[in-house]
Amino acid sequence: MAIRQDELLKLESDANVLVNNIKSLHETVGSYKTAKDSLESINEQLKNFISSTKELSQESHKIIGKLNEIGSTKILEQIEDVSKKIEEESDQVKNKLSVFEELIGNIKNKSDKTFIFIVSGLSLISILQILNLVLR
Repeated sequence: MAIRQDELLKLESDANVLVNNIKSLHETVGSYKTAKDSLESINEQLKNFISSTKELSQESHKIIGKLNEIGSTKILEQIEDVSKKIEEESDQVKNKLSVFEELIGNIKNKSDKTFIFIVSGLSLISILQILNLVLR
């Protein structure tokens, strides 16, 4: 009977080891499932990223193609032409401003002379009126 008890104890011990191994296996399978779910999620995110990167790349390619059609030298030439036109217009504005300043100066000189003439005339009239009053 002692042999049977030893065998039963050994079977119980083996059963416990087996249960522990099954629990460990269950936990491992569960972690593999979690890892698989995470990988699937990351895979989906990578697919979306690759898709959007592909679209951006295609748009960039189109833009580069358009720039090549136009030609960078042509763009630079147009910028230089615009710059020259701005300089020419600026010079014309400066010249017109100079003429305008000269006209203002002439008007100021004439107005100063006119003012002196008017003040002199009023002074002469005042003197004549005073003399007229004194002589009466």
